[in-house]
Amino acid sequence: MGKFHTLLVPLKRKLFLEGFLQKLIGFWLAASIFGLAVALLSKIIFLPDVILIILGVFGISFLLAMGYAIAKRPDFHKAAAAADALGGQERMITTLELLQKQEPTKIEKMAIEDGMKIGLQTDFAKAYRVGIPKRLLQWMALFLILTMATGFLPSPREEKAEIYAKAKLVQIEKVIKDVEKDEGLSVEEKKLLQKEMKALSKELKRVPSKEAGETAVQKNQQEMKQLEKDSVSKDLKQLAQEFAKEELTAPLSEAAEKGDAKAIEQAIAKLQEQMKKLTKEQLSALGKQMGAAAAQMSNADLAKALEQLAQALENGEISSELLEQLQQQMTAQSLENAELRKALQNANQALGDGSGQKPQQGQGQGQGQGAGQGQGTGQGQGQGAGQSSGQGGNGRGSGHIDGEEVFTRKAIDKAGYNTQVSGTKNEGGDSSMSQQKTIGEDGERLPYEQVFHSYQNDAMKALDEQNTPFGMRQLVSDYFSTLEK
Repeated sequence: MGKFHTLLVPLKRKLFLEGFLQKLIGFWLAASIFGLAVALLSKIIFLPDVILIILGVFGISFLLAMGYAIAKRPDFHKAAAAADALGGQERMITTLELLQKQEPTKIEKMAIEDGMKIGLQTDFAKAYRVGIPKRLLQWMALFLILTMATGFLPSPREEKAEIYAKAKLVQIEKVIKDVEKDEGLSVEEKKLLQKEMKALSKELKRVPSKEAGETAVQKNQQEMKQLEKDSVSKDLKQLAQEFAKEELTAPLSEAAEKGDAKAIEQAIAKLQEQMKKLTKEQLSALGKQMGAAAAQMSNADLAKALEQLAQALENGEISSELLEQLQQQMTAQSLENAELRKALQNANQALGDGSGQKPQQGQGQGQGQGAGQGQGTGQGQGQGAGQSSGQGGNGRGSGHIDGEEVFTRKAIDKAGYNTQVSGTKNEGGDSSMSQQKTIGEDGERLPYEQVFHSYQNDAMKALDEQNTPFGMRQLVSDYFSTLEK
């Protein structure tokens, strides 16, 4: 039996191939019809990855055809019948059936030998011609040609979106290459950055409009900004929260939150200068704040630096040595994931360049309440809107003076303040008036320096909570930096 089966195996394989090709052409014909429908639909509404969709359907069709062919694969009985049709004259199927008997007769043995002889002498596999449904193949070819022809039809995707996406994809490719070359990054950090860039690249290829592309870029920048924040050490985050409670330590809070060593150094230097103007009671209060921060630290050296400074301040002493020690410990903490933050900042900057996100010079309006108007009018609670003529733009102008007092944030509500609006004249010549009383609580007038950072922090946090373009975020940050000088 085994030897006879070996003679039929080549023909059996050819029959399997025939069944597979017939099913494949049938499934692919259905796939080509579906592909044409998808291609035409993509010219009415924007469908990203149309080619991938069509190729996916053809791939699924191939797997279905293969599965069907395996499930319905021919057995040796069918192979023997095909061999008889090629000249075996029923000897092959007869031999197959006789071989299944346990004790064939002498005549049956002679018939088996005759069948084996025919099988050895004839190459049935070579003689068999695979049958292909040519008509189905022609229809499939026609639908494929029509599908390819749809490529010449106009796309519903905006031309601006195509241009914008291509420009951004070039920037993304450059960022990926720069990340790969950055020796300061670990393998995991490189993978993290490349993952973000590839996700944005994939998204940009799918956007139907430039606005959608800009939104995708801004969302990606927000995510990288969050990664940048998350990379700061736990102790610096705790310090940032504690220092944010008081206006005096607000600059140090901002520097700690960013994990910026240079900003930490500048904030410590500024704090030292301000401490010289404090009373003993104020120094003591600052010392208690340092002590509260020390209790939350997981790093022993940083906790010790805070505790020693706290003790000195509570005793009314200002120690440059202890402040320097605190700076060193905070700087050491800022080195954690510093290279990752730098790479994230560079990536954000690269995506912002040439994107049209940055507003023109002097046209942006900042939330500079209490900082004076950009025209330098000297008003204490202005919007800070600069003019493109170059006379403003910084949001502070010449109106801010040392010792100037502004309202705290509660003043926004202006409780008890009445607003009068002139109405239109009626036929009798009279003019009507409407009055409105706002709600809220009276604010408090404090020196400019004591409330500046609360405005700054509120503005930056608002930007963090929104999909704000990187260029606009940088503009607002620079605006407040200018006010602080």
